[in-house]
Amino acid sequence: MFSAGGDPKAGYSAFVSEGFVSLSGGKAIKVNILRDTGALHTYVRRNIVPFSSTSDTGDFSLMRGMGMQLIPVPLHRMSIVCGLVSGEVVVGVRPELPVEGVDVILGNDLAGDKVWAEAIAPNVVTQVPVSSYPSKQEGKTEVLPACAVTHAKKKKVKGLGKEITLLMQTLNTLSTSEEKLGGLCTMYAELLEENRNTQKQMKVLQKKQNQLVQEKDNLRNEHSKAILARSKLESLCRELQRHNRTLKEEGIQRTRLEEEKRKEVTSHFQVTLNDIQTQMERHDERNASLRQENADLAEKLKKLYEQYKLREEHIDKVVKHKDLQQQLVDAKLHQAQELLKESEERHERERDFLLKEAVESQMMCELKLQSTCWSPLLRGEV
Repeated sequence: MFSAGGDPKAGYSAFVSEGFVSLSGGKAIKVNILRDTGALHTYVRRNIVPFSSTSDTGDFSLMRGMGMQLIPVPLHRMSIVCGLVSGEVVVGVRPELPVEGVDVILGNDLAGDKVWAEAIAPNVVTQVPVSSYPSKQEGKTEVLPACAVTHAKKKKVKGLGKEITLLMQTLNTLSTSEEKLGGLCTMYAELLEENRNTQKQMKVLQKKQNQLVQEKDNLRNEHSKAILARSKLESLCRELQRHNRTLKEEGIQRTRLEEEKRKEVTSHFQVTLNDIQTQMERHDERNASLRQENADLAEKLKKLYEQYKLREEHIDKVVKHKDLQQQLVDAKLHQAQELLKESEERHERERDFLLKEAVESQMMCELKLQSTCWSPLLRGEV
């Protein structure tokens, strides 16, 4: 809770320090870093550096605050330099941070048990522990205190001192240099073979460790997904309960409104029923008068139907008479057409006969003319 007009960062000033952050190959940006021992992970404000798909690890972490709700936060790689941590790290990226003026919240995953910067060299965060064989885990980082390498070196020097002492004692038992050199070669061969066996065992162990790390990462991802799914289911259940309560309240309100409407409709229906009954009585009286009028009209229609029937019979007789006359006229017309056809045929025969006689007469005349013209020649008068 912040008072109106107060500085939100004032209460954290003892734990705020300055540092630098950057992406791979990018420019270093000066930022304000808050060391928060209550934060398990480290978070950075999104618009500090241009995060992109290149810096994205493809993984996410689950953040839970005072609201007790899990929020998935995408993880990105970046470099950080401050009094507590220095090196390439993986951090969660959020649109904004809860403390105004703070750009980075440094959690326990990187700072460990350190709260304030000391006069010693800062922690170096690397992908591969310096004091062990490589066991790179993609998307994971590890914080190593500066004194870790020193302890390992001291143990290694102590172990080598014992081995050197034993070697010198063994060589002192030999008399000549050739024997000592042969002993050294033999011991070197044995150590080389032992080293090879150790390397093979280390490779086998490294493969097993990589498999275990991969299985661990898979289980962690499945666990994170299960937690996220459970949080979603819980939020959905709460939302469903709220929705059910809302529906129940709306149902009660709707039932009350429906009851009031039903009472209004019942009273209105009763009034309407009385009006309908009054109108039905009036209609009964009117229907009685209409029935009497209908009976009178039926009698008139009956008389008109009889008259119409008689007239139809008369019209049928007239039509039959007209049909007979038409048939007679058709017969006479057919007879006249037959007579006309016979006269035309007779006229055609007479014309053909006359034409034939005319042709024969013309031929006779021509023969006579020819005989008249040739007769003097035949007689020798020409």
